[in-house]
Amino acid sequence: MKIVDFLSHIIEEIKNTWESWNSPRLL
Repeated sequence: MKIVDFLSHIIEEIKNTWESWNSPRLL
């Protein structure tokens, strides 16, 4: 697995988590 691909995957996971945290449903 390429480092770039690995980092891209991590970034996507962070984005999804961040969006989940900012979801109005959690408020």
